[in-house]
Amino acid sequence: FDLGQVVLEYSLLRDSILRLWEKDGPSSPKRAGYRVLHRAIDDSISMSVDRFTNAQARAERTLDRIATASLESQDLDDLLRRLLLVLVEMIPAIDTAAIMLRDGDVLRVSATVGLERELDGTFTWKVGDGFPGTIVAEGRPLALRTAASDPLVQNPVLRERGVRALYGVPLVDAGTVIGVAHIGSLTAYEFAEQDRRLLDALAARATSAIYQHVLHREAERRAATLTAVIESIPEAVFIADRQHITKSNRRGLELLGLGGVDELPVGHVEALS
Repeated sequence: FDLGQVVLEYSLLRDSILRLWEKDGPSSPKRAGYRVLHRAIDDSISMSVDRFTNAQARAERTLDRIATASLESQDLDDLLRRLLLVLVEMIPAIDTAAIMLRDGDVLRVSATVGLERELDGTFTWKVGDGFPGTIVAEGRPLALRTAASDPLVQNPVLRERGVRALYGVPLVDAGTVIGVAHIGSLTAYEFAEQDRRLLDALAARATSAIYQHVLHREAERRAATLTAVIESIPEAVFIADRQHITKSNRRGLELLGLGGVDELPVGHVEALS
C-alpha cells in the first residue's frame, strides 16, 4: 500500500471503533481505552511513515544503481540483466523480472531474473498474444493480481512459481514498441505506485540502451557493406572527409604503400598529390 492508503485505513479503523464504543454510552474504562486506542493507531501511523521514508531512500539508491549499471555494463545483454538485478535486490516485493525484445511480430526473452528457464529460447510470444504480447499491441502498462491463474498468462514458469502480482510496461522508442519489461511478486497482489515508477525508470534506461545498441549494430552493418563494395572494385578507391582519408580499399593502400588508413601521417591532399 502507498502511505496515503495506509493512513486512510487507520483513520477508518479508528472511526469505526469509536462509533461502536459510543453506541453503549460513556464509561470510565472506555475513556481509558480511548487513550490506548489513539496511542496504538498513532504509533502504527508513525511506523508507516518510517517505512515510507525508508522506501523513498531505497528508491533513490535504486535509481543510483540503475545509472551505475548503465556505466559498468560491457554489452546490451549484460546491461539488461544488471538492471533487472537492481530491481530484484532493492525492492522486497519483486521476486521475478524480465525484459523481452521485439523481432518483427515476435517477442523473445533477452534478460531475466528469477525466471531463468525463459532464456532457453522456447518462450516466444506474438504481438497481441499473452501478457507481453498484449502490452505490445496496446502500447500501455498492464497489471494482474493473480498471474499464476490468469488466462492471459501463457508462460508455465510464471504459473509454476505461483506469481501473484505481475506488472509490465512497454519499451517505446519514437512511438514504436520495441519490447516489454515486467516484474512479478510471489507475495503481493499488486505493486505500490513507487515500485511501478521504478520499473518505468528502468524501462526508460533500457530503451535508451537498446536504441544505442541498434544504432551501433546498424552502423557496423553498413560499414561492412561499404567495405565489401569498395574491395570488389579493382581500381584504387579512397573515401575522405575535408581533412583525412577515412576509408580505402586494398588497392588504394597498396598504391600509397600503407598497411592501413590509420598509417597516413598527413592529410589526403598531400598524400594523393
